[in-house]
Amino acid sequence: NWTTEEQRKISESTMGPDLSLNEQLAYLAELLDEVEGYKPQYEELENLNKLIQNEVIFNNPYCKHTMESLNVSWEELHNSVARQKNAVENQILVRDSKGINEEQVKEMKSAFDHFDKNDDGRLDHFEFRACLVSLGYNVDTEEHLVNHNVSFL
Repeated sequence: NWTTEEQRKISESTMGPDLSLNEQLAYLAELLDEVEGYKPQYEELENLNKLIQNEVIFNNPYCKHTMESLNVSWEELHNSVARQKNAVENQILVRDSKGINEEQVKEMKSAFDHFDKNDDGRLDHFEFRACLVSLGYNVDTEEHLVNHNVSFL
């Protein structure tokens, strides 16, 4: 469906090594506007759904989606784009405040991604431990790493 396709586009377009942070931000701002532009259509669908339910029609053999599933998908997409846009804005703020250039940001992101084995944008305690060990830290006990996640801004 449309929301799944948009999620795929977000992943492919914003995570590519060829886009600068400013280009990613511009793309995400445009995509967020596009997603928000669909909200009135969802509201119209919701009104039609209420009319159908008022007629005591609860099952539609011609459509595999329910209004609830469409709403959840739209909200997930909207929140995903907004979170990604926020993350890129934070990366730009950090970059600018620390005087880091675009190439250094890409290098750090690449190093982070190397340890982020499940591609969730965070290092769980096992991934973080592997990172520390690779940097030469002696991490014998894991108790101080449990319940701490590290994310790439």
